[in-house]
Amino acid sequence: TVTVNVYTPPAVIATASVDSFCSGTSTTLNAGGAASYSWSPGNMTGANITVSPSSSTNYIVTGTDTNGCTNADTVMLTVYPSPTLTVTSTNSVICTGGSTSLMASGATTYTWQPGNLTGATVTVTPATSTNYTVTGVDTNGCTGISVYGMSVAAPPNVYGYSSLSNACTNDPPILLTGIPAGGTWSGPGVAGNNFSPSVAGAGTHTLTYSYTDTYGCSNTATVTIVVDPCAGVHEQSALNGVSFYPNPNAGSFTLNVQSGDIHTLTMEIFDLQGRIVYSQQLDGISSGYSKDVDVSFLANGAYYLRFTSDSSSQTTRLIIEK
Repeated sequence: TVTVNVYTPPAVIATASVDSFCSGTSTTLNAGGAASYSWSPGNMTGANITVSPSSSTNYIVTGTDTNGCTNADTVMLTVYPSPTLTVTSTNSVICTGGSTSLMASGATTYTWQPGNLTGATVTVTPATSTNYTVTGVDTNGCTGISVYGMSVAAPPNVYGYSSLSNACTNDPPILLTGIPAGGTWSGPGVAGNNFSPSVAGAGTHTLTYSYTDTYGCSNTATVTIVVDPCAGVHEQSALNGVSFYPNPNAGSFTLNVQSGDIHTLTMEIFDLQGRIVYSQQLDGISSGYSKDVDVSFLANGAYYLRFTSDSSSQTTRLIIEK
């Protein structure tokens, strides 16, 4: 007689503490009904294991009882991906004191920091460049995070200069220079980049240079020019006898006076920012006066040369090309 013992395979049962969760989250798998357990995938052992699958996965546990009999069970884990958030802005760069709207998509609800703002679209007014972090939650309760850098541009540094700060009503137009280039001048007697004393008339005139940069940020600068009636017709015509040559020149020119009405003459050279770079007073002048003037120390470029006699003056452009 031979006795054969047949053992019933163990009733292995597998469960999960949470079987549906978001990517990046862990869950515990539990097995029962046998003596020892082996899990796949992962080749892990034990009645309880912790897993963090990145996508939905079926875990199979094989249980072995004390008789060496085996059985298996399967637990299915559903993993929801984290939402991918996209953030856009009406303006990637704003000016100091300005506002812009930040818009998020890819989730259902949104929270923004700093500011603890909520909603898919929020309006922000940062004082300085700021990184905004938006946290989005989708219908599965999964969370996604995105960071958006909001740049704040300071107003541009704007400067304005005039070739002269004092003029007579019958003087030629005065050159206006704005930095950075590309802005506009406004004010009485202004046409383009020139100020006309005769159009503005006698008085103190404030001229404004306005500039807007590529980000739409604006700033202004002002210059003041005082216009006097100055001399009458006879005195102004007397300066018509003052001339110089050559122009352009290589750093020197000859001054000629062909008027017997001029006895004292002040000669001044201004750069385009209105700064005096050369000044000399000439006395004892009579008709036929001639003088060689050395300005070789000046850099190449455009200047303004002003002659003044008594209360009359005239200004012309001087070009140095060495």
